[in-house]
Amino acid sequence: MTEINNEAILDLKNEETETALDSLKRGEQMLEFITSEGREVDRNLIIVILYNQACCYQRLNMLPDCASYLDGTIYNLEQKVTNFEDDEEFLNMVAQTAQNEMLLGNPMLDPLGNNSISAVSNNLSQGGWDRGVLQLSPEEQLKKFNISSKMFKLRYLCKYHLQLCAVLSQLLRNKEALQHGMMASFYC
Repeated sequence: MTEINNEAILDLKNEETETALDSLKRGEQMLEFITSEGREVDRNLIIVILYNQACCYQRLNMLPDCASYLDGTIYNLEQKVTNFEDDEEFLNMVAQTAQNEMLLGNPMLDPLGNNSISAVSNNLSQGGWDRGVLQLSPEEQLKKFNISSKMFKLRYLCKYHLQLCAVLSQLLRNKEALQHGMMASFYC
């Protein structure tokens, strides 16, 4: 799935928007098939595929489609879990990985297959942790991770609401545009 998205990004860089859109539509169909089978899909992947489709539609001046995909992106981002305090499995993973890294002094593969707890943070929040964070207790690490994840989420909610505001304004849907502009302001 990531390959499809990377392919689409290369197409966009080469100004091949329609080819990129076709790739992303294939990706969306694959995501729909996977979820229809009851399997879980990483919400980050859903967000990326939907957002990139919205960008393609915006480039092609297909603004109603762009607005729909931005709305879907916002919905999925709002649903994204960012508070892991009640997730016992995640708490145990953080604690065990931190212990392993502190004891051995080298990165271990965590249960998600990522290289160290730093990779988990980077993948989900783009905030990253340095080695100094591993000196913190697992509870302190989790708190820092939650804050970083929430900031990442809020930043993108602001960005997507602002982009949807602009698109709706171009469609002369000014009341909706104003609502999304206010939401962007709220998340800033």
